Amino acid sequence: FRRVLFRSATRAIQAGEFFVEYEGPRLTIEECSDLQSSRKGKPNYMFGTDDGIIDGSGCQARFLNHSCTPNVHAIEIKGRVFFQAIANITKGAELFLDYSFDPVPKSKRYTEYRCHCGSNNCRRTMAKVSK
Repeated sequence: FRRVLFRSATRAIQAGEFFVEYEGPRLTIEECSDLQSSRKGKPNYMFGTDDGIIDGSGCQARFLNHSCTPNVHAIEIKGRVFFQAIANITKGAELFLDYSFDPVPKSKRYTEYRCHCGSNNCRRTMAKVSK
């Protein structure tokens, strides 16, 4: 992958281009829970996969912000997570991913997982919402 500095693209990225992998130690749900407990008050950069969780604390991709109108999406291939541009992204543009947290208790959806992205399509939560 050609280097892209996150939150903003340091170069143009073409629609369909895979430009970074979410990398880090693989954890079980139990290990993730223990690690999060030990990091009280510190940010956690966890990404769930079909077979576990990736601790992306040292991964450059951890800086992608949430938006209900993303320009990037994640694709899991054989347990690895890659980010792909949904549309052409210009140099300097902020990179956004729809976090789509799942599962989130309905009682926390609009409080702890509240979205402030401000896009026209904002659903007011970073959680998945069933239609």
